[in-house]
Amino acid sequence: MIILNRRIPRHKIFFLFFFIISLSGIIGVRSQSLNSYQDTLQCEYLAKEAEVRYGLPENILLSISRVETGYQKVDGVRRAWPWTLNAGGDSAYFRTKDAALKSLKKRVKQGVTNIDIGCMQLNFRWHKKFFKNLSDMMSPEKNVDYGARFLNRLHKRHGSWEKAVKYYHSSKSKFNVKYYKKVRAVWKKENNEPSLKPILVAAVSKPESNKINILRQRENSVPLIEINKREQGESIKKTVSSYSSIEETKPIVVSTANFQKTLDKSSEFDFTSFVKSVSRKNTALPKYIRDNWTIVLSIRNQLENNN
Repeated sequence: MIILNRRIPRHKIFFLFFFIISLSGIIGVRSQSLNSYQDTLQCEYLAKEAEVRYGLPENILLSISRVETGYQKVDGVRRAWPWTLNAGGDSAYFRTKDAALKSLKKRVKQGVTNIDIGCMQLNFRWHKKFFKNLSDMMSPEKNVDYGARFLNRLHKRHGSWEKAVKYYHSSKSKFNVKYYKKVRAVWKKENNEPSLKPILVAAVSKPESNKINILRQRENSVPLIEINKREQGESIKKTVSSYSSIEETKPIVVSTANFQKTLDKSSEFDFTSFVKSVSRKNTALPKYIRDNWTIVLSIRNQLENNN
């Protein structure tokens, strides 16, 4: 219970109340932006973890993920995005996992199977049986973990990382040669000028464990795909087909072109501008707010608890 000083005029109390509400709104905007920022780094951070976990060459999985799903620039670097779908070559980027799942379920219900999903763009047709459900397949943790083990298996089968990357995309040279060149370009640049660590240190801390829970326990991992001889002659990663592309469901889904135009204008976040620390020494505030700052904090805490 908050005990107000009777000597404080009523109009000042109301002012304090509305000030706190406004401050809470600013904090909410900042929180949403931070979540979006962490989503932008999630695929690549998990890829780095998986590279170490499974003994993959440094930055190889990160490079694949960025080539597969990159769209949003952070500090001038195009980053992988976890909520990405691609149907027959037409990509769609979603703001949330729920929005992506909604579209994915709709397409699957329509009979479309040539859909690439999530951070590592795992093809639904070829890999669905190794996941319990669509939500697991979209999960950044499980998606990246499976992609890392699949790439490792391709390396063991084909004898080189170049071939592993090529076959990750397609078994047909007319598709995988150009793909490998794209991955190699990102890979080479990352090895010479790592872009992930400076971003994590300067802009956002390591993702919280409850947000990104990396699958370290073997029993929780997705089963590793088995490649048989019949599959060798077919496209393992992607198959060009005549299936219709993912429909836009505005405002949830945004096409590649429109989404890029939207993000290019505001994708480089300055989180320090969202909220500023306020203390009694802050002379920009009215004196009666500074003098009664404990009341401000009490009201804010009560509002947060009610939410």
